[in-house]
Amino acid sequence: PAPFLPLLERTSLMRELTGHMLAHSLTACADWHRSGMALSVSINVSARDLNDPGLVQAIAAELARTLLPASALTIEITETALMNDLAQASTVVHQLRALGVGVSVDDFGTGWSSLVHLQRLPVTELKVDRSFVVAARTDVGAAKIVAATIGLGQSLGLAAVAEGVEDAETLAWLAELDCDLAQGWYLGRPMPAVDFVDFARRALEAGDAAGRTPEEGAHTDSVTPGPAT
Repeated sequence: PAPFLPLLERTSLMRELTGHMLAHSLTACADWHRSGMALSVSINVSARDLNDPGLVQAIAAELARTLLPASALTIEITETALMNDLAQASTVVHQLRALGVGVSVDDFGTGWSSLVHLQRLPVTELKVDRSFVVAARTDVGAAKIVAATIGLGQSLGLAAVAEGVEDAETLAWLAELDCDLAQGWYLGRPMPAVDFVDFARRALEAGDAAGRTPEEGAHTDSVTPGPAT
């Protein structure tokens, strides 16, 4: 994604890609619900998407088509995209929350957002950027940033999500910090949606055996019918 997404961001094709991701990700999520796995899915939207007047309507239409509850969807918006046009971003975030859709601030800590703005936006989740999480094992400063960001999010009533978890030690350390959710290759690598069903079922069964609720400790990003990005 890193090489081609910035190119799409400068074209009208970004709208087409977002529509594709919405349709296929919510279809997959609806299939999970019908099979007894009440999982949720997160979908990234770009700065260009935030300026699309039809974005929220398209999301509402896909939720209605798939008969999914709005709570099964979280829209991830990067910190930079939020600050690009704060007035427009605020309008979209409020509309999404009115639908009941979750809103996550992605890559938090890499931009220049004001904490005042963050407090006023009705977001539900704060994602600690992977660059800090990966560096935390060897960099005291990065570790302090991770811990502070988790505490900040939770003090604002937001779920804290750590990106870039690539080993058991990092996951255990995040658990000590009471981080709500974790995401990374240690927990699961990108995979086709058809393979994800068995992966998720095994994870849920393991969670039940350990006395954990299905929602604890994992974070599912958007999944496509082919290899997920």
